[in-house]
Amino acid sequence: MEQQGPFAHARALDIQINGVLSHIDVDVLSQQERKALHTMKRLAADARLDARDYEYADTRAEQLRYAAVGKKRLEQLQRTILAASEQNVFTAIEVAELSVVVQQIIVGLE
Repeated sequence: MEQQGPFAHARALDIQINGVLSHIDVDVLSQQERKALHTMKRLAADARLDARDYEYADTRAEQLRYAAVGKKRLEQLQRTILAASEQNVFTAIEVAELSVVVQQIIVGLE
């Protein structure tokens, strides 16, 4: 089986997060909850772009810079996912699956 790079994992993570969030009726959410969901979508998209930039970097120095930014963003995304699970946005199984993918991306950015 071919091993996927961080960009492929980040793309799958972005799709999975947006898939779950697409089933949520934002009209019934508070302003704070809407902002949290928007932040989560933005972090997932930005993490995907960070992984892409990492893979397409021309030098190792660029890769290290993108890796550092990407890891911080992924850690923030992880915290946001956990916070959203406390509000029943994600099930425990989804949190576990998303956490594994986040960690795979972080490891891939080294």
